Amino acid sequence: MSGARRVFEYLKYYLRADTLYGIHSPAVYKLLNACFEDAKHYYETSRLVHHREEYLLNNTIIEVMDSGAGSKYSSSQQRSISSIAKHSSSDLTKCKMLFNLSKYFEAKYTLELGTNLGLGTAHIHAGNKSAELHTVEGDPTLSTLAQRLFNIMNYQAIHCHQDEFSTYIDHNQDYIKKVDFVFIDGNHKYQATLDYYSAILNNPVKKKLVIIDDIYWSEEMTAAWKEIKQSISYGATIDLFTLGLVLLDPQLVHPESYRVMRFKYKPWKMGLGGWF
Repeated sequence: MSGARRVFEYLKYYLRADTLYGIHSPAVYKLLNACFEDAKHYYETSRLVHHREEYLLNNTIIEVMDSGAGSKYSSSQQRSISSIAKHSSSDLTKCKMLFNLSKYFEAKYTLELGTNLGLGTAHIHAGNKSAELHTVEGDPTLSTLAQRLFNIMNYQAIHCHQDEFSTYIDHNQDYIKKVDFVFIDGNHKYQATLDYYSAILNNPVKKKLVIIDDIYWSEEMTAAWKEIKQSISYGATIDLFTLGLVLLDPQLVHPESYRVMRFKYKPWKMGLGGWF
């Protein structure tokens, strides 16, 4: 998606977005209050910030095998680790959100499609160390770098798979059938995104959270997000612009859809009468 198109999409999102105080669903309000507006700092995430800074200073050039829709900033297969950390890895805000969501949801079986350098993965694990976590990365060099981070952090419970996403899903159906927390952060193609999402949507677990990254990264991703919103028969979808959340909860009998931004960006949206 071009820069101008992305700005246009953000303006539409901004004009239509509500704040936490306009959310009528108690379940969605509780989740966003704990995960989206939370300003607390944790020792574990501070340690991970240090490793991000090390990545940002690492100018080593590596070969990247991109089997998805390509890098956001470069189509070259040769990239520096610092460039990957800056442009392709989950940023600090997103990592904190992943940590908060993982901590709040208390899943038993977690899956991430797109390990990259492992920063997002590490935050998901730090938020809920009792969950089994499988993360999948197609590029062998990135997978090795991520595993090194997990070893340094002593995150031995993370199962790192170097594989294509679709291959992993096909060969690990026993795990797919019990997954209840998923972060889809790779490929960024319309059909691939829908295929990965459908594999989780159709598993037998009734209560689960699916997180879709970069829902406005391209027209394909925006179209996939639109279809995902229309696919649920219960629960809620939450558009945070950089992330799309699909909360499947049997307590939410009728499907709901929200666009939400932080209160500090719309302080007049207090939830009283729509504008106050």
